[in-house]
Parts: sequence; structure tokens; C-alpha cells
Amino acid sequence: MSDEILNSFNNLITNDKESLVEQVMQICASNNQAMDATTARFYLDMSNWNVTNAVSAFYDNGCQPIIMNYQFRFLRDVTIGEGESVQPNTKRDP
Repeated sequence: MSDEILNSFNNLITNDKESLVEQVMQICASNNQAMDATTARFYLDMSNWNVTNAVSAFYDNGCQPIIMNYQFRFLRDVTIGEGESVQPNTKRDP
């Protein structure tokens, strides 16, 4: 581990879970790794909310965070009347 990450651990004094999530995300960001809150919570929960162990587990497992990059676009509006239903696997009209 780099000295920068080890120095980050010296400033950790809290039991607030959201604060711990933010700290793990900041430590990984300082090491050029992007981490989302869900990944941080997973590793913290796995390590009994110990930041040092969570970051170590993340890097020891060679894991990389999954960053979803969804691109949404509006296709069309389909209105289904009140009380109507659509059965599974129903083919739509073009």
C-alpha cells in the first residue's frame, strides 16, 4: 500500500456508517480508483465496518468497482388504460 493510503487511516475517528462509506470512497479515489457507495458498503460490512480492513480486502481481492454507465433515451409513450393489463410475452405493435 502506498504511504498516502496509510496516512489516510490515521485520520479515521468515527462510528457513523455513512461517514465510513465516504472515507473508504475517498481513500480509493486518492489511489486513482473510483468506488461507488454500494461497493464501499459491501467491503465495510464484510470487514465489520473497519475501514482499514475494508480497503485492504478491496485491494487484496484485486477487485475493481463496477461503474454503471447507463445511457437512457425516450423511445415512446405507451398508455395502458385503467383496469387493463398486459400479459407476459405480449408482442407490441410497431
